[in-house]
Amino acid sequence: MKLQSGSPSAADIDAIVAVQQKTQPFVYPSGLVEVSGYPPTDVHAFRTSRWKLDDFLTVIEKNVQSAIKHRAMYKLALHPSIMYVEDPQFKTVNLICDLVNAAGGRAAIVDLGAFARRTKL
Repeated sequence: MKLQSGSPSAADIDAIVAVQQKTQPFVYPSGLVEVSGYPPTDVHAFRTSRWKLDDFLTVIEKNVQSAIKHRAMYKLALHPSIMYVEDPQFKTVNLICDLVNAAGGRAAIVDLGAFARRTKL
């Protein structure tokens, strides 16, 4: 997926959410569970595409809402050195926590081991 620099368009956001919906955990015949990182990463958003924090938050919110709606997984991939500069108030993490809490029993924040166990079932 190639995005232009600057704020993502509505079509860009829809495309990002579509990728997230398609790239759910996958179990190989060996039993290895692959958990892909979902777009956008902070590197892609802030360094490559030069998004503002509000753009990043909009896309994260759409991705998390989609994951909750479809009972799917969402994996956030962040680099502390970038997020410290771009989001020093932890708005991204707080947004995700708020969305999960608002979803009640339809969503949970878990570690990758929980995803692996769920995927194997």
